[in-house]
Amino acid sequence: MHSSHTTENGPDPKVVIQLIRKQLVSSIKGLQKQYVTSDAVVTSDAEDANALCCALEAVFVHGLKAKYIKTEAGGKGKKPGGRAPLPQPVFWGLLKTITHR
Repeated sequence: MHSSHTTENGPDPKVVIQLIRKQLVSSIKGLQKQYVTSDAVVTSDAEDANALCCALEAVFVHGLKAKYIKTEAGGKGKKPGGRAPLPQPVFWGLLKTITHR
């Protein structure tokens, strides 16, 4: 059986990205509608909050491009006997890129 949504190695990455994008947009819109006029704290009981977390996890599972990873430069390099600073994901630029297409 052949599907246009799969490749030899699994699902088509473009289809996966589109599904993740739809889940991100849907969960963010749901949270905005529910909490825009409220001072309530978003908790794990909110279905849209859980959907947002799952979508973000999917983004990380499917990889981040190097431009979304911040590395420290300058005088804070590797110290003798120590470890180099860990790269840090830059979330807001990534979310803006994914949700504003």
